[in-house]
Amino acid sequence: MATKMRGKWGGPRKGAGRPTLAEETRKNRVAIMLRDDELETLRKLADRDDVPLSTAAYELVARGLKRVK
Repeated sequence: MATKMRGKWGGPRKGAGRPTLAEETRKNRVAIMLRDDELETLRKLADRDDVPLSTAAYELVARGLKRVK
């Protein structure tokens, strides 16, 4: 939400603007390269779980990272 006033009257409205996300937001991007067969497997997994492709990839990476700890 914009907090700076641009004119002499008005100002920011309470509740205006983009809603805040969860406390732990994902803000770092990572690119990976997959073979055709790996991508097809990931697509099938995403379709099975009815989630976007990137969400399916994130969930796989997040589970793997939890195992490493």
